[in-house]
Amino acid sequence: MIKTDKYFSHSFYWWRYLWLKFQGILNHLEVLYEFENLAVWAKRKRLKAVQRSYQRRVEVLEIELISYRLGYPKLFALAEWILCFKRQLVSTQKYKKGYASKYSLKGMSA
Repeated sequence: MIKTDKYFSHSFYWWRYLWLKFQGILNHLEVLYEFENLAVWAKRKRLKAVQRSYQRRVEVLEIELISYRLGYPKLFALAEWILCFKRQLVSTQKYKKGYASKYSLKGMSA
């Protein structure tokens, strides 16, 4: 029978917890970036109601990101660096017709 370290299971769960937090931060940052781009697009197309709803969603996401920034500053900084590097590699997305319907006004009551 192999004897394992009694702290192994705890450290595994701790790393998994940090990995899930990191993925959450990265996901929030990507969604924030996408909503900022959609708000600029709506402004360019002169869609005032749509722009306001996207801008509200950006504000809500920024408030949610404050808790991540305060609770996990190093993970947050790492996620920002990775997202910045990813933006350099991948060009900005061209929005096709009907793309914004994925973020309809009905689903943005937050």
